[in-house]
Amino acid sequence: MPGTDWHKEIEKAISTAQIVILLISKDYLSSAFIQEIELPRIVELSNNNKVLVYQLILSPCNLEHTCLSKFKSVNDPTKPLNSLTTDEQAKYLKKLTELIIKKVAPKAQPSKPSMLQITKADESDLHVNVFFKADLALKVKDRIK
Repeated sequence: MPGTDWHKEIEKAISTAQIVILLISKDYLSSAFIQEIELPRIVELSNNNKVLVYQLILSPCNLEHTCLSKFKSVNDPTKPLNSLTTDEQAKYLKKLTELIIKKVAPKAQPSKPSMLQITKADESDLHVNVFFKADLALKVKDRIK
């Protein structure tokens, strides 16, 4: 939204999150803002058991030389999503979705998801949607470079 203080919005989102999903790439790790502002806060919250961190490795990067190396990745860091087939990518996105459901769904909706949808809009855009009978929807979307 125009005029919004995005630093405050990001801090608010991080501070109120139950789950943080990090979409890791070389560009993400080389960002000064990420290294100096976002990651220290996320690591602090994780160390205090206030947030659960999942990371998905999108492209090759030196993750092992960062503070994120202590977090388990959804996919093998040596096999980033951009090196996998569409079916292999879908397998890891489904795994991430299932991890989120285990943490969020019991609080919001005790039933199993009524539909899991994984679609690929184009060569670089993946979508994962989980729909519950009570219209609870979790969405994970980002560009894979």
